[in-house]
Amino acid sequence: MTDHTPDDFPERDLAVVHRERRIERATVMAVLHAAERQNVGFNEAMTDLVLVEHATIAEIVGTLYWALERIGRPDGPELLRAHLLLLTGIPDADD
Repeated sequence: MTDHTPDDFPERDLAVVHRERRIERATVMAVLHAAERQNVGFNEAMTDLVLVEHATIAEIVGTLYWALERIGRPDGPELLRAHLLLLTGIPDADD
């Protein structure tokens, strides 16, 4: 077993981490709403991605691929909802 030191896990800017989580949430929400044909929810998620977060395709593609891969499974929507539940449990700012 390898011993890890604090230098193995450098500190990351908290604002960047919060933004990454918001982009991940919006991407999963867009896929879920599109699969369920909920236009309002899809439009809201895409607005968050493009107009609020100014997310690039490079920031979206990993989560998008992950969500699209799972949405076709019989339990896909439940998996995405569970993932969203975990993501919403992470606060967006230091309160």
